[in-house]
Amino acid sequence: VPAEDPHFASIQRIGATGILRGRGEAYQWANRTWFDPEKPVLREALREALASLPLRPDCPGQTEQVLVREAVQLTADFLGAADKAALSAKIAQDWTSWGLSAFDPERPITRRELAVLLDRSAQPFSRWDVDWAGNWKP
Repeated sequence: VPAEDPHFASIQRIGATGILRGRGEAYQWANRTWFDPEKPVLREALREALASLPLRPDCPGQTEQVLVREAVQLTADFLGAADKAALSAKIAQDWTSWGLSAFDPERPITRRELAVLLDRSAQPFSRWDVDWAGNWKP
């Protein structure tokens, strides 16, 4: 993701938390990390990442890909929201102002969208300390 991308900071923060990890690649004398922002969030990879979080939120569902509504539920779990319907309505309202594509709860969410959703709503990077390796500090 280029630094000029409007969602670069959100992607960097969520990547640093380990919630959405990039894939590494050795390249000449350097290492590169690819985030693949337009790919869908895969449920099993997200479950593995969530297992390391202090709150250990769940990511239930049967499909291989995480749906937008499931990501909103995950955000509500991060926030401990009592009124999940109100939070969902607020997210739906804010979605396009965050520069994301049309809000559709029944489609798979992209890695970019989940990074922006969590960064803007749940703000996990500022809720807990994360070390340089992307591990949560107790």
